[in-house]
Amino acid sequence: MTSTLDSAQRQFTRLSLNQRIQHWLMIASFSILAITGLPMRFPETQWLGAIYGLIGGIAAARVIHRVAAVIMILDGLIHLVYIFRLLPQHGWRVREAWPMIPNMKDARDW
Repeated sequence: MTSTLDSAQRQFTRLSLNQRIQHWLMIASFSILAITGLPMRFPETQWLGAIYGLIGGIAAARVIHRVAAVIMILDGLIHLVYIFRLLPQHGWRVREAWPMIPNMKDARDW
């Protein structure tokens, strides 16, 4: 028995464009913070210091680090506004507005 839609043709949107942008901003800002911050935290580690040579020295790393921190903070604030705007759209039902919150079925399935 063959269905009209092949399984390779079926697509589901898992995250909205807004959610994908939020996630990519968080991933990028975290990665940049880690890359520029670890050599500051562990200056005695030789290979971490080499990162500064690649990005233009410690002065440039500090600026890049601060810009990435601001991006991460703004992304977090945008995310908070986003999730709290979902509540009235779903009649203030938290479980419906935020389906990612674990529930008892998740515990049983685990």
